[in-house]
Amino acid sequence: MEPISQQYECHPVSRCGKTAANPPKKLPTFVWFMVLFVGRASAQDFEVSGEASCEYLGLDGATLQTVNSQFTVRKKAKTWLIHYIPDKPWPAMDVIFDGTNVYSLTRDIPLNEKFLNAYKNFLARYKFTNGVYYTSSAQISPGEYPYSADEMPRFLWFAFLSGSVLHLSPTLDIPAPWNNTSTPQSRSFKVGVKWPSDTNVFPKELSFTFSSELWSKALREQIRSQNRPQPEFTEGAVAGIYSVAVWTNVPEPSGISIPANFELIRYYSYSAAKMPKVAERRSGQVTKLHLKAGDIATDQLPQESVDVFDLRFRDVRYPLLTVSYPITNQTWIATNDSSLSHYIELAQRSYDRARKALGVGPPRTSPIKRIIVVFLCVFIALSLPIAFGLRKFSKPS
Repeated sequence: MEPISQQYECHPVSRCGKTAANPPKKLPTFVWFMVLFVGRASAQDFEVSGEASCEYLGLDGATLQTVNSQFTVRKKAKTWLIHYIPDKPWPAMDVIFDGTNVYSLTRDIPLNEKFLNAYKNFLARYKFTNGVYYTSSAQISPGEYPYSADEMPRFLWFAFLSGSVLHLSPTLDIPAPWNNTSTPQSRSFKVGVKWPSDTNVFPKELSFTFSSELWSKALREQIRSQNRPQPEFTEGAVAGIYSVAVWTNVPEPSGISIPANFELIRYYSYSAAKMPKVAERRSGQVTKLHLKAGDIATDQLPQESVDVFDLRFRDVRYPLLTVSYPITNQTWIATNDSSLSHYIELAQRSYDRARKALGVGPPRTSPIKRIIVVFLCVFIALSLPIAFGLRKFSKPS
């Protein structure tokens, strides 16, 4: 069957509990879609392309900086891809989920002269184009949430790919789509979700509510600095709100409702007695929708060496451990690969040194685990004399 090109109109839908009769002026009331399907396409697979922007504001409300970008989000079965291309000089990023891990690959990062002078012996590891040296870096994290990705790809993940994760709990404590995911400034918020319907996998509204419990937990695990920051919000304060203004409206038999215009507003820290001020405003607009997703390849690594920052080795003892190593053969390395043993040991030693310098010991086991250990010790201590006594009396005379 030949691809069919049609134009579909996006109708305003409810926003914050009210019908959006007049969509925001910045966002058009309709978008163009190229719908490709063979027979009846699965609503679970899709590919969207569009434009996004991030506006940073000062306390006086003036715009400090605006970064515009283009994106493509592709979902096929249990895998997905986010291709994010910001305006220059920011580098492009590919964020890929293969069903087990998330791989975040940042390509063509320009190297400054100071760096090159310090590492002249390693220039062969970098790409040289038009008189400029470039490098690439990658981060790997386990699970479907993109811990390894930058802020804007995480914003797009919440819009298009978060449904299967957010349906697990109404108050998740996964990192917010701002700041580094290892910092308390990102890990201290519970996510509240509103859905447009029981069957829709795209959230209509997300609220990121500050939790002092999560802040304290994240602060205990952070070992990078002796300067302990103070909480930016009071308990229960809403630090940011994501909402969908316009949805797609593709008719049957291939009907699917996907966010077409969506926005995230993040606030400066505030107390309950004051009105919050907007610190950041992100928006996204879909310009093209395909109901048949293309292939997703996870092994498209650059030819030059890639510096990898691997988050897959984190555990209770090393909750924020990052293992760094180079990849030179364009192939991702599995966690059980013996070549990583040296890098894991180096990372753990560095982690322990940082903890010791801050006077912070490794995390203690939970009270329940400590009780179980004590019980087992007492049981063994009482059982040994009995066992030896029985053995003595069981010997033939």
